[in-house]
Amino acid sequence: MEISKIRESLPEKYVLPGKRTGMELNEILHLMTGHGTFVGTQLVLDIKIPLFNRQSSQFHKVIPLPFQEGHKVMIAHVKAPYIVYNFEIDAFYFVTQAMLNECKTTLGNEIMCEVNLPWRDASTNNCELSPLRPRINLNRAYDEV
Repeated sequence: MEISKIRESLPEKYVLPGKRTGMELNEILHLMTGHGTFVGTQLVLDIKIPLFNRQSSQFHKVIPLPFQEGHKVMIAHVKAPYIVYNFEIDAFYFVTQAMLNECKTTLGNEIMCEVNLPWRDASTNNCELSPLRPRINLNRAYDEV
C-alpha cells in the first residue's frame, strides 16, 4: 500500500486518518476494515479505509443544568445527548447514544462517526448550541424535574 499514491488521488475535501497527528500509517492500520477471498492461488483483499473530512468538527456532550423557577425545578429538554459542530460551515447535527455506539475511536482519541446526516444550519438557535453560540432568543423547551 503506497500512502502517497492514495493521498494524491483523494478528493480535495478528504484527508487520510492520522494526517493531523502525523501518524497516518498507524491510524490507517487501526481503522481499516476488510475481508479476503481466495481465488486459485491468490488472496484477493477488499480493504476499506475511512476518510476524514478536511473541515474538522467538534464532538460535544449536551448536559442540561437544572434551574429553579418559582417553586419548580426545571431543566432544558434536549433533542439528543450529543452534537457535532462544525465552526467552518456553522452547522451541526445531533448524535444519539446508538449512533455514538457505532463510532470508532482513533489512536489519537478522536471520535470518528460514519454518518450520512445532513448538516443543520446553526442559526436555527437550538438550545443545545447555546454554549457554543450564545444568543438572546433561543428555541428552548423545558421539563419539570
